[in-house]
Amino acid sequence: MRTMLPGVTAHERASGGDDRQRYLDAAGALGNLTRRGAESAVRALVRRGEVAADAAESLVDDLLARSDRNRRWIAAQVAAETERTVARLGLARQRDLDRSEALVAALTARVDALEARLEDRAGPR
Repeated sequence: MRTMLPGVTAHERASGGDDRQRYLDAAGALGNLTRRGAESAVRALVRRGEVAADAAESLVDDLLARSDRNRRWIAAQVAAETERTVARLGLARQRDLDRSEALVAALTARVDALEARLEDRAGPR
């Protein structure tokens, strides 16, 4: 199943978008873009004449915002797949283990208390 990154319109996917859009998508696709990287990518576009110098700062901000959206989207996809895998494997979650640990501790305390009562009833040996 192929899932598209957010921020790419259906028209851009269908038409392939323009060179500038593909460059920007590639630069921020994985959501790991720093301001320095965004500025470098936009400077390259300005040098090639594909972006007006007065639009550069706005484009940097847009690129960083897209990168952030992509990073959050990727994190959500990884979390969802991890949840599905854990459920499929039948692995216990930490909260389940914590609950079981608390139950074992409570039952141990109850058994200890019952054993102490039995010893008291039996009297000295």
